[in-house]
Amino acid sequence: MINLENKTLYVSLFGPLRLRQAQGLHALNLSGTTRELLTYLLNRAGEATRRDSLIHTFWPNSPQDKGRSALNTALWRINKMLDRIDGVAIRALDDLIVLETSEHVFVDGADLTRLYWQARRMMTDAGRIDITIRRTLSDLLERCSGSFLEGCNAQWALEDRARVEGLRMRALDLLMEDASRRDAVGDALSWGRLILTIDPLRETVYHDMMCLYVENGERHKALMLYEELRGILAEELQVDLDPATRELRNSIMESRITRRTKRPLRDHEKTSRENARL
Repeated sequence: MINLENKTLYVSLFGPLRLRQAQGLHALNLSGTTRELLTYLLNRAGEATRRDSLIHTFWPNSPQDKGRSALNTALWRINKMLDRIDGVAIRALDDLIVLETSEHVFVDGADLTRLYWQARRMMTDAGRIDITIRRTLSDLLERCSGSFLEGCNAQWALEDRARVEGLRMRALDLLMEDASRRDAVGDALSWGRLILTIDPLRETVYHDMMCLYVENGERHKALMLYEELRGILAEELQVDLDPATRELRNSIMESRITRRTKRPLRDHEKTSRENARL
């Protein structure tokens, strides 16, 4: 269990890379490939990576000896910067490199992954998320602002970004469903709005929120949300509403929906029109 307030070091990989302690942000004083290497290792804290793999990833066009020299120099610079920060250090184990963190170090991407799967198991087994896990996951997601690995555009970063951004959306969706099952309609709507702030084309979330508004006695807001979705689809994708969305709107107009039914957990899959922009 992660208690963010007890962490002595908070590593943020969402948005610009930041290492923060109670006294404030640490100046990284690193740039270029060295800074990207630090980001790569922080995102894999506790995992051992072969030197040859790091050379291939960050210096793919260099001869082996020059690549190894460049890696050693970058690791030396990173370790020199980390020397003044408690709880984080790079270790060399034969031909392996690992960035080690103490229990008092919080890395948002890694802890998001762990918390999501804990919450997912609870929803599957018990139909709801334990209050401590729910609060910790909620706090984490509220802290995750900006894109994951912002500013890194190498292939490894693009792959990591797609994985973790997808996980963030699934975690938000999970909290929305948990709140709905607890009849915490206001919380569920808040999570839905946050999802749409990040990705305004999640049509399944519009459906859920429309039903939640009806359940909360706010049918007019459900219909306003329908019009919002119609406008976004027309402007962004030049497409009409899905037939299921129009049918949902008709059901609301005719008062055939009064309460949202519990749905199976989903992995926040994209609909065909959500894939249309990819």
